[in-house]
Amino acid sequence: MYRPQIDSRRILFFLLYLPFLTACTQDEYGNQEPTPGNNGDIRFEISIAVPDGQTRTSTGADFRTVFKDGDEIGIFAVRHAAGATGSVLDLKADGTNFINNAKLTYVESTNTWTPANSICFPNNSDVLDFYAYYPYDATATNPTNIAFRVKTNQSITSNYAASDLLTARNNNSGTGYSKGQTVSLTFAHILAMVQVKIANNATNPLHVHLLKATDYCGIHLSNGIIDTNGSPQIITMYRVEQPNEVDYDSSFTYWALVPPQTIQIAFYYLTDDVPFYSGSTSTVVLTGGSVKLYETDMP
Repeated sequence: MYRPQIDSRRILFFLLYLPFLTACTQDEYGNQEPTPGNNGDIRFEISIAVPDGQTRTSTGADFRTVFKDGDEIGIFAVRHAAGATGSVLDLKADGTNFINNAKLTYVESTNTWTPANSICFPNNSDVLDFYAYYPYDATATNPTNIAFRVKTNQSITSNYAASDLLTARNNNSGTGYSKGQTVSLTFAHILAMVQVKIANNATNPLHVHLLKATDYCGIHLSNGIIDTNGSPQIITMYRVEQPNEVDYDSSFTYWALVPPQTIQIAFYYLTDDVPFYSGSTSTVVLTGGSVKLYETDMP
């Protein structure tokens, strides 16, 4: 499972290369099986996008996003006729894509990705367009509607990391990828981040909860999130400052990752077993890959 590492004072652009993949099998393919040893093994160049001013990292908060050992991504690919140009062919919901949810696992010690079953280009001159997502889900057989639910308790680092949904797609500028070419996949965050910073009077321990946020979404890998129809939940937010950091007793910043949605933001604070509620009557639009900033004082 992919775990963005929370670390200090840097945003890291992390570029990874996938070595030769051999012994192609039929498990992730449609009706035509590539021949093992046909020199059509697929190589990937995998990265995480450098954030711009519209992404959640524009907060200036201190963290980096990297792939960790054991992280898993899912790969889909659709066929184009040889030499095809123009728009990407649609992903099929019925599992007839050339590659269907192939799993790749990151091996940190060798800085490589290992496929559960090796994947190859077609035997003929067909070219492919590729789609990918994190975190991998073995039940995600329909790439036009992959169900994803963020964790409601994101105060736990592993839960916060597992709530960070990323996707990637590339059709090689409309020409598709052919045998011998390296497939470039750049992952991007597609959820929204809510950040609240307590300006003063806060003391440890302080727990912050985001109210009324929907935790579920369905993703179409061709065009991003297609629906958000879960019920409102209470999301326990992640504390940015950690106990071993010098600003742990002086700075109080909290994050939550949620699907894009329109809500009325409200927070619930709990310190020394005393609750404190802070709400907003205005409607807020949370968009994918962006951050909504809030700052408040404790009473």
